[in-house]
Amino acid sequence: MLVLDVCSSSGLEDWSPDLQKAKVYEKILLDLILGELAPGARLDEQSL
Repeated sequence: MLVLDVCSSSGLEDWSPDLQKAKVYEKILLDLILGELAPGARLDEQSL
């Protein structure tokens, strides 16, 4: 059986939900899902 260590190979160990970048990506994803942000739309970093 092949077991892959996904966390080590993908950098997920650096993605604590408390990190600022995780919060920003969560907000962007939610905006996409709710239709408030069109796919491919540009965002102003300062507004995040």
